[in-house]
Amino acid sequence: SENLAVYCDGNTQGSSIPGLHTGRVEFGMTFSSTPWKVQEQLLYSSTYVHSGAVKQWYCIPAYASSMFDSLMQQLYSDYMMSMEWEHPLGPNLMVSPETLIDRGVPVYGCTQEKGTLVICYPNSYNCSVNLGLNMSESMLMVLPDWLRISSQATSLYRNHRVPSLFSVEKMILNAFDEIDSLGCETKYWVSLEFSRIVQEESMLRHKLWGEGLRK
Repeated sequence: SENLAVYCDGNTQGSSIPGLHTGRVEFGMTFSSTPWKVQEQLLYSSTYVHSGAVKQWYCIPAYASSMFDSLMQQLYSDYMMSMEWEHPLGPNLMVSPETLIDRGVPVYGCTQEKGTLVICYPNSYNCSVNLGLNMSESMLMVLPDWLRISSQATSLYRNHRVPSLFSVEKMILNAFDEIDSLGCETKYWVSLEFSRIVQEESMLRHKLWGEGLRK
């Protein structure tokens, strides 16, 4: 699949977006970990271990993400209320996979060795634990079928009042300008999302005009 990251603009024209246009290098220590989270803007991500010890991964499928959210609200209601779950990536908590499984949340695990790649799918919670010193590199990917949930990702960031990694609308417009050069699958998803954006924009403009706004 084509990676639409080439059509994503940074905060300033021509600038790159760390993690999307350039990789993020991470150095892990024994038992250093990342808490349960989804990837930024609910994107795909890939992680490659260049050297060192293995990394243990745990993942919750996207279809069960709402189950995880509900369970966190039950188990850590005071914490969640105090934090107001401010960030769209998740509650920043480390919970044992056994606890989640016992409560009915499906969890899958894998051990990543040096020289291997792990792909995390959109809107799936994941966490990882380093079992020694290692060096890894991660990248986000904007694959065509992610556009199915792009509006969900935009709404999530908007509701949390957190700036998104990039403008989906601007990315779609950039890609649509070069639609003849895109592959069949990418053309389909870009055209579908372009139509949705146009309809949504038209609806919002008519709503504003109906409320009295004049050109």
